[in-house]
Amino acid sequence: MKEPKLEKPGAGLPWLESWIAQVGFFIFRSLTSKEKALRFFEKEAELIINVVTKLDAPKRMQRVLIDRISGIEDSSRYWSVNMALQHLNSVNNAIIEGVETLASGSNFGLEVKIANFKPKIEAAACELELFRKANAEYAKKLNALPSLGSKVTHPHPWFGPLDAHGWHCLAAVHNQIHRLQIEKIIAGLDVQTEQ
Repeated sequence: MKEPKLEKPGAGLPWLESWIAQVGFFIFRSLTSKEKALRFFEKEAELIINVVTKLDAPKRMQRVLIDRISGIEDSSRYWSVNMALQHLNSVNNAIIEGVETLASGSNFGLEVKIANFKPKIEAAACELELFRKANAEYAKKLNALPSLGSKVTHPHPWFGPLDAHGWHCLAAVHNQIHRLQIEKIIAGLDVQTEQ
């Protein structure tokens, strides 16, 4: 397939979707405990592992152009399953590091830019195993934190200043968004096979 013309990484979401996402996410993190957000994070991770495990290695590497779903930029519409896993690994590892830092009352030095977390086209075949390990490590590190109640925040480009709890809730929602993306990619693989 010819490379599609997509917006540049970091272009963001349409303004109405962005506003709805901000309101929805504010409500979610206000009503969700640390434990409940972790269960949601783990449930979505397990769903991802279950669907990806059924794919052979070549299918995991095949990029598919999907319709944009809520929560992803236009530039993220032409990924492979491995690319989505690599993105999740990168983001989840950065988030748990940030959560630990913020929960300790310290500032997190990394400037979060959406474009810096886009995956490589040649994402590795081992991304699924790395995803399993990253999720287990995330839960272990999170459970070791007595509280996420620090007042220190770190800005997200779409959601503004978030404390440790806000970043943890974001990781859970982020897993769900990319689980939906992965399911769309897999559905597209089936269509390409039939053609």
